[in-house]
Amino acid sequence: MSLELEQIHEDMLNAIHDRYQKTLGFPAYDFTRAFALAVLSLDGDVEVAERRLNVENLTGQELDLFIFQHRGLSRRYATYATATLRVVTGSGTIQAGALFSTASGVEFYATTDGSYTEGDTFPVRAYLAGESGNVEAGTITYMPVAIAGIAAVTNDAPATGGYDEESDDELRERYYNDLRNPNNGGNQQAYIAWALSVPGVGRVRIFPQALGANTVEVCIVDATMEAADSSLISQVQELIDPNNNGDGAGEAPIGAVATVTTAAEVAISASATIVLAEEADLGTVTEAVKTNLTEYLREIAFAEGTTYVSYAQLSSVVSSTEGVLDQSGLQVNGGSVNIPLTDRQVPVLGEVSLTT
Repeated sequence: MSLELEQIHEDMLNAIHDRYQKTLGFPAYDFTRAFALAVLSLDGDVEVAERRLNVENLTGQELDLFIFQHRGLSRRYATYATATLRVVTGSGTIQAGALFSTASGVEFYATTDGSYTEGDTFPVRAYLAGESGNVEAGTITYMPVAIAGIAAVTNDAPATGGYDEESDDELRERYYNDLRNPNNGGNQQAYIAWALSVPGVGRVRIFPQALGANTVEVCIVDATMEAADSSLISQVQELIDPNNNGDGAGEAPIGAVATVTTAAEVAISASATIVLAEEADLGTVTEAVKTNLTEYLREIAFAEGTTYVSYAQLSSVVSSTEGVLDQSGLQVNGGSVNIPLTDRQVPVLGEVSLTT
């Protein structure tokens, strides 16, 4: 409904008997004009209220509130990546809050106080939440502020556990999924909903009685659609069946022994000969191809009905990447056929080699 001020006012004046003077400056005109303005304002409020009844029109906190009130679902917040640093050279005291970073400027800070010498390790946490903190091994080597006695540090393993906040679209899709697949407290959808409520969980598959009678295997991948780390697995286990014995201490009903596992990664490597567009750079195009292939693999990873990685789709992704005019001889894991996936496997991008 959308009303116009003049039309509202005219309708009001038409409802008044013609024996009254209804022109500008007379009481009938002035009083109805004021009421028309109030009705127009109320119409705007009604239109806003109507829009808020449709979850597709909501964003941010309004979306959070609507979904929580209707389904009890909360947005999954962003999490911070963590890592372990090793003192490579020197010895000294490192206080909680001491900064370390990568060459690209991804910052971490020490989470504990301690005195360390060469070979000792200590925990650090990403300064900013999100996937940006999941840096590779050997990259956290800079100290923005010098630490007396400590000359060099490094991370021998990648930083993990950083996940972006659930987007509006992702939260809305989880809401729709919950509507389409009701959670009765013990069916497969219940276990899926519990697992997905944990920040960092991307997708879930349930395998009833996989480990024997009265057992449930909850197989998860993380938000990057890769194998979940031990910390994320433990968080989901703690929520669903913390003692892993079906005692009902978690969300799972008494008698249901739930075990949380993660998928096995299947590396998908690709090589091809490409024809570059004019002025395109091979290095830049290769990175763009990697990004697009990663997006495709994340799209199909652990998705319902996915049983293979399509050779044709991979070829299409490479060909459609900006800067690629044509490609030939695409090899995927050394061949030119689809790559099969079992129920507990998830595809991740491996080595990508492009030549001209």
